[in-house]
Amino acid sequence: MPQAAIKTSIKKAAPSTASLRVNLPKELFGQKPNINLLSQAYYIYEARSHPGTHKTQTRGEVTATTAKVYKQKGTGRARHGSKKAPIYVGGGVVFGPTGEKRLKILSKNLIRASLISALSARSAEGKVFVVDGRNFDGKTKTASKLLGKLEVRGKMLVLHGGEREVIRSVRNITNITVMPANMANAYEIINNQNLVVTSEGLRVLQETFGRKK
Repeated sequence: MPQAAIKTSIKKAAPSTASLRVNLPKELFGQKPNINLLSQAYYIYEARSHPGTHKTQTRGEVTATTAKVYKQKGTGRARHGSKKAPIYVGGGVVFGPTGEKRLKILSKNLIRASLISALSARSAEGKVFVVDGRNFDGKTKTASKLLGKLEVRGKMLVLHGGEREVIRSVRNITNITVMPANMANAYEIINNQNLVVTSEGLRVLQETFGRKK
């Protein structure tokens, strides 16, 4: 995602009164977003999501006759030795994809830093909502009613701490991505305009990505 697209999404907004009133940990939600890092992380997550298995054949791999096209001299034409040459239709491809995917990576510190930037950006927008996971009973109707009180518009990412009732309640609702809090990443947070975290999920976020003492 371009830096401009990420930057325009970071704006101040009033928090919703429907979510739990909790103090979000500043080490995760109160930092200044690093736009350059978010752009880099998004690009790398996108690159890693593609299989990259496409491949073309070189002239050494093409199946064709090994006979010389025509004699070397006396024809007035350019010299050719094989139908496998790239100049011929059906010949090998020069500098084509080889089927080897060169994985781009982020270090562990940059993965954590990009996540913190994404969480802080959503917090600055006022689009982080903390809910009590015990209010979910496994029914989609109940979840729709609870999430509707948040007055959320657009796609939503729900981070949970492993509560089965939360997963069952929201998995059939459109425009919602459900993810364990310990697997949170900057890519999913950027792709979803709103972030809903259960109180148990918030604890898992702190334990997993909080500053290690």
